[in-house]
Amino acid sequence: MQKENINPNVRTYNSLISKADNYKTATNLLEVMRSENIQHNIGTYHSLIRKATNYEDAIASLKRMQKENLRPNTLTYMYINTKTLQQEE
Repeated sequence: MQKENINPNVRTYNSLISKADNYKTATNLLEVMRSENIQHNIGTYHSLIRKATNYEDAIASLKRMQKENLRPNTLTYMYINTKTLQQEE
């Protein structure tokens, strides 16, 4: 993309995070977004929470989201609850 002077944006990175192979790769992509000064949004964190492999990682992402003044919504808590149920299985 960048070779063709097409710069990635938040949608590009949100898609990459949602398609990442694992949580570590997804969090690395978030760091790349930050280093490129691309503003993330609640969708970025939803994708990250969904990639979390356990409840603790999901909660860490939620706390990070709140620290950055992004307010969780119903969908956010649904994803967190899903991680809780998956961990109990």
